[in-house]
Amino acid sequence: MAIKPNHICANVNCTNGENGTRAHYYACNYCSRTASWRRLCCSKACYAELLKSRVSAQEICTDKSRAEMDVLMDTPIEQVKQDTLKELEEYSEIIETSGISGTIDRINETLLRKNKK
Repeated sequence: MAIKPNHICANVNCTNGENGTRAHYYACNYCSRTASWRRLCCSKACYAELLKSRVSAQEICTDKSRAEMDVLMDTPIEQVKQDTLKELEEYSEIIETSGISGTIDRINETLLRKNKK
């Protein structure tokens, strides 16, 4: 299963995407459920800039509807983690050494490199 971008960077000044536009990137359900910076931005730098601008967390740029996000947030975190590990099973070697966060970083580095070409 190929991992595809499912979020758009919430930082309106992001230039990490195709032709210098806002990046389309991947964030797993575990990232969203644990309120990771990844649910909002494509990078820590964009997240820092977003925090400076004080954009509401309600402005999450995701392909999920509000109803889907409500279901996700009501799902027990351990279930979301197991579902995420299953979704990322082709990256199991990276997960073993880098964890979910490091794996998501690697996926997005690849996606963002493709967007810049």
